[in-house]
Amino acid sequence: MEKLIITAACDSRTSYPHNHLCPPQEDIAGVAQQYIDAVNAGAAIAHIHGRRTLEESIQADGRQVSRIHHDDWGRLKDATIPSCNSASHRRGSRKRSS
Repeated sequence: MEKLIITAACDSRTSYPHNHLCPPQEDIAGVAQQYIDAVNAGAAIAHIHGRRTLEESIQADGRQVSRIHHDDWGRLKDATIPSCNSASHRRGSRKRSS
């Protein structure tokens, strides 16, 4: 049998707003539960994005940048890590200077 590593990213609603399987990113408890369920089902990596909002302006290269809400990201991390000890946590957040 080949080895398989499963990564779960459960809070992708900003990127996929019409995906009804992703809970609203403001629902920290609901998003955290999806990560916990994914790890309990065998996911080896929990890739946490956190709550984000899109900037109104479009960048010169055509991208629309999202801004992380660091307090909510921390709440999500704190809600998932104690229950997901067996998973590696990949954090999709980088602080950017203003």
